[in-house]
Amino acid sequence: MTKHQQNYQPGPIFNDVACGALRALGSRASTFAERIGSNPQNLRNSLIGYSNNEAAQRVREELIKAIGPDLFALLYAERIKREGLGK
Repeated sequence: MTKHQQNYQPGPIFNDVACGALRALGSRASTFAERIGSNPQNLRNSLIGYSNNEAAQRVREELIKAIGPDLFALLYAERIKREGLGK
């Protein structure tokens, strides 16, 4: 697992946070997928955790970098707290 991903579990929450952050930044998941040479379905599989190989980990790392590690951390922590799963 790469540096920016160590505290995140791929799954529905990760997917929702990532896609919501992209929308808030004026982008879309499909646009991001094209930019990294992927397609929306592969991106979704990586975010949900269906794919968890090295390529999927690289996709998640690139996404976190594109959103901004600090912003992603804040949004993810807030979502986890809202779901009653965090501290």
